[in-house]
Amino acid sequence: MRFVERFIRRAAPGAARDAEFRGRLVRPLHVMSATRAGETVLLDPVRGRYHTLNDVGARVWELLADGTTLEAIVGTIRAEYDVPLVGDVDPVEQDVTTLLRHLRAAGLLIQETSGAAHES
Repeated sequence: MRFVERFIRRAAPGAARDAEFRGRLVRPLHVMSATRAGETVLLDPVRGRYHTLNDVGARVWELLADGTTLEAIVGTIRAEYDVPLVGDVDPVEQDVTTLLRHLRAAGLLIQETSGAAHES
């Protein structure tokens, strides 16, 4: 089982490379979330959709609350879940990037670059 399959249970279309995740990443203010029994449910009332995250995906969602960077998320997840590097491959960065792509595709991620914020 890939690490990312533990992040998010609902598939969304993939998007561009992680270079697009430069800058500060935040979650939209209109999206509500609640955690029950180890699952975090995100409700987007604008789009009328909900999404479910497990504990690792929920931790990423928490980190997005105050705004953060891809690098900071990867460092936190690697430290908290004790995931080692595998040669030149960074499974945490790959999987966090995939989760961020899912969030962006679902309208659940805002990227701030050069002082300007836009919904990704």
